Amino acid sequence: LIRARMKDVTVSTVRFAPGRFVVFLDGPAAYAPFAVLREAGVKRTAYETVTDGTIVKRPDWEELANLDGDILLYVSASGFESGPDDALEQEVIGNPLWQLLPAVRNGRAHRVDRIAWQSFHGIASANRILDDIERYVLADR
Repeated sequence: LIRARMKDVTVSTVRFAPGRFVVFLDGPAAYAPFAVLREAGVKRTAYETVTDGTIVKRPDWEELANLDGDILLYVSASGFESGPDDALEQEVIGNPLWQLLPAVRNGRAHRVDRIAWQSFHGIASANRILDDIERYVLADR
């Protein structure tokens, strides 16, 4: 059981999209991948946790500083086609404000698969997310 082995760390998540960021929140109405995180015992930051029905926040560059989890998982999704995703990722991670995030400074920021995390398709996607938790949270130093 992943929950029984969960470390005492906080995890931030963010999606890069052209010209904006999307943070899917941990709360009663959480989008499925993030509900899987919660069920696995993953702790999110205060900024990323709500008690109401809010599903997302759309931070600007300055608000990204709120993503101060020990580990940061991110998706680069430029649109419906995955081709431009790598260029979008390079644009974001090259920005000095990105470099200030604690998980980035500590080498604990990891890109995760856009399909499992953004186009959730039931048990297969849930298993991919659990694999990412194993790889990036439980196996993290």
